Amino acid sequence: IRFDELPGYDFAEWTARYASEGTFPATRRVKQLDETYREDPVRIEFQWLKMSKSKGNAVTPDEITEKYGADSLRLYVCFEAPFEDTIQWDETRMNGTYRFLSRVYDTVSDLAPGFDTGWTGKIADATSPDEKALRRKTHQAIAKVGSDIESLGFNTAVSALMIFADGLRKFVAAHGHTSPAAHEAAETLCKLLAPLAPHLADELFERLGYAGRFLYREPFPVYDANVAAEAEVTVVVQVNGKIREKLTLPADSDATVCETAALASEKVQSDLQGKTVRKVIVVPGKLVNIVAN
Repeated sequence: IRFDELPGYDFAEWTARYASEGTFPATRRVKQLDETYREDPVRIEFQWLKMSKSKGNAVTPDEITEKYGADSLRLYVCFEAPFEDTIQWDETRMNGTYRFLSRVYDTVSDLAPGFDTGWTGKIADATSPDEKALRRKTHQAIAKVGSDIESLGFNTAVSALMIFADGLRKFVAAHGHTSPAAHEAAETLCKLLAPLAPHLADELFERLGYAGRFLYREPFPVYDANVAAEAEVTVVVQVNGKIREKLTLPADSDATVCETAALASEKVQSDLQGKTVRKVIVVPGKLVNIVAN
C-alpha cells in the first residue's frame, strides 16, 4: 500500500518511527480512503516514479531556479548521473552544486580587484613549485573537461571542475592574489565553467576585466601537454610478484634510474636478503619487478 493512500497517518511521525525503530504503523491508526480503518498488518513501501502531472509529483524548473538559480540546476542535472542514465530527483542534493558555485564566486571575486588581463606575458615567471603545481592542475583540467564534454561525460566534467576550483582556492588562500598562475587559473575556470554554468561564468569573466565580452564567443582553452605532465610518478616495486615498495620518482626517470632506486630501497633489500636477483623487469614510470630466489 502506498503512503498517499493513507490520509489518516502522519507522514513525519511514521518516517521518524521507522528510521529509529524500523517499525510500521499500528493497524488501527491507518485510515483508508473510505474512512474505515485497516485491521490487518500494513507494510508501507516507497518507490521511485517518473515525474508526471497525473501523479502530482512533478517539479517545475521555475521553482528550483527561483530557489537555487538556473546555473545550480543545470550543474545538478549534469553532475547527478551519466548522460544516458535516469536521474532520481532529490532536491536536497541541489545544495551541493549551489555551494560549489558559491565557492567559485567567492574565489574568483577575491581575485578580481588585482587581476591582470596581461597575465600571459608574465606566466613564464610562475616558477615556484606551488605555481607549477597550480599550472599543472589548470592544464590537466582543460584536457579533462574538454574531453569529457566532447564525449557527453558531463558528470565527470563537473567533478574535474570541482577539483580544479578547490586547487585554485587553496592556492589563493596560501599565496594571495598576485601570481600570474592564479590569474591563468581563474580565467581558465570561467571558460571551462561556461558550457555548464553560463550565467555565473559570464558574470565572473566580466569581473576579471573583460566587460563587454561574452564567453560563448571566446575560444575554448587549449592545454599544454608539457605543463600538464606530472612532475613525479609513483613506481611500484615488486619482488617475485608481491608489492614491497612504492617509490616517488621524477616523471622522466628512465629504466636505469627506476631499477637503481628500487634496489636501493631498504624494504626491498630486506626482502632480498639471502636471495639472488635473477632478473629485473622495468616499465619506466610505472613498475619494477624483481625476480629472485
